[in-house]
Amino acid sequence: MVYFSSEEINAELGRVEAAGSKIIRPKPGIGDFGFMALIEDTEGNMIGLYSIK
Repeated sequence: MVYFSSEEINAELGRVEAAGSKIIRPKPGIGDFGFMALIEDTEGNMIGLYSIK
């Protein structure tokens, strides 16, 4: 699985939904390390997003 880092994960999750993809696991906290989310794109690929905010 590929992970991408982002300045602000909430903004990216909004873009994901607007593009027709699914949010599989929305923004759980990972302690002092920030936040992570899992998405599925329109072709079924799983992608991870990471952000400090």
